[in-house]
Amino acid sequence: GFTPSAFPAGTSISGTWNAPGNYLVSATPLVTTNFCLYPDTKNVIVNDTPKLGAIIGPILICPGATSIYSVTSNLEGMFDWSASLGMSSYAVMGSQADSVSITWNAGGPYKVVVSQISSEGCSSSPKTISVTPYAAPTITGSNTACLDTTLTYTATGTAPPGGFVWTLSNALGTISTGQGTNTIDVLWHGSSNPLNNTSTLTVTTCGGTASMLVTIVLPPA
Repeated sequence: GFTPSAFPAGTSISGTWNAPGNYLVSATPLVTTNFCLYPDTKNVIVNDTPKLGAIIGPILICPGATSIYSVTSNLEGMFDWSASLGMSSYAVMGSQADSVSITWNAGGPYKVVVSQISSEGCSSSPKTISVTPYAAPTITGSNTACLDTTLTYTATGTAPPGGFVWTLSNALGTISTGQGTNTIDVLWHGSSNPLNNTSTLTVTTCGGTASMLVTIVLPPA
């Protein structure tokens, strides 16, 4: 439980306790006639060090949203949480603060860090999780459409389930399938007025907004 295990003669020793337990340190004089009582002993209790599990919580977040992170340990004791600049507020939860609720600002990337001091006063190594905001989407698909045709449009990037909100700026088209997902089908109705045959397709996620101007082409007269 102690490194090193052998020592040169001297009035002190130094080393590292590498395992918890109850130990007895003994010192015996080289010249026993100089001492009335020997050996001298001291009982040493080596407490265990907290060992933290991985932080559990989302690594992709929506700016402005609130996320909950938690951690486990082999020992009792209070946890200490911190986060890089980017959180607007946080609140610890649990009798030992083993969870934290964080509300994020825009920006990033961020890091969440937690450590623990055991009830015996021993400190853990910190645990860290990297957190990244969802990226703003972009739209892929044709920016021209023939009258009364259905075209497919896709938003690149990721979002929470149901987090893709698609809209059209006017009634020149209808989103027929896919609302809430990253891919939709649009039926383009168009207009008999050739001067009024454009519509703006927009997708919004918690990471941002993207738009595409689509022109509906009339058939030859």
